[in-house]
Amino acid sequence: MLQSSQQSLPLWVMYVQALGLPLFALALTLFGIRNAKDQTRVSKEKLRHDLYDRRFAIYMAFENMISSYLGKENPDEIYRAWDQAYVASLQSSFILNSEMEQYLKELQTNVFAMFMEEGRRRGEKDIPTDDFRRLEVKKFQNFGTLSKVLPVLAEKFEPFLKLNDLSERSTSKISR
Repeated sequence: MLQSSQQSLPLWVMYVQALGLPLFALALTLFGIRNAKDQTRVSKEKLRHDLYDRRFAIYMAFENMISSYLGKENPDEIYRAWDQAYVASLQSSFILNSEMEQYLKELQTNVFAMFMEEGRRRGEKDIPTDDFRRLEVKKFQNFGTLSKVLPVLAEKFEPFLKLNDLSERSTSKISR
């Protein structure tokens, strides 16, 4: 009886019945693939934003260290800023390249050396005039050097602080 009712159906209805389940499975598979691609894109974008936040924190720690040295006379504030930059330089090895990590460590070491040199001067009560002038010239040179470092620091961080558009149109353009 079942065969007689199927034979009475038009041919196209029998094809739809036969192919319906595989077509439905194919549609679900395509939807799953599309969903997986979207999830991957969102995950990559979140990772880039997280890295941006961490890299920007490192940049700000170094900028703060330099600005503190240039603008503050309070040794505690300068040391605190240097300490934050030191911690940031340790973190840089995980999220920046080795060249940038080396640059930051050298910068942090140089600022600390400048700070310590001035600290020695602060500790002395009576400094001979020639030594005082020499130290003041050195301090002025340090200020000149560090004031030039801020734009270089921003330039070196620029590739690490770019947030590219990860929309579908630009996904193929991003090489990272």
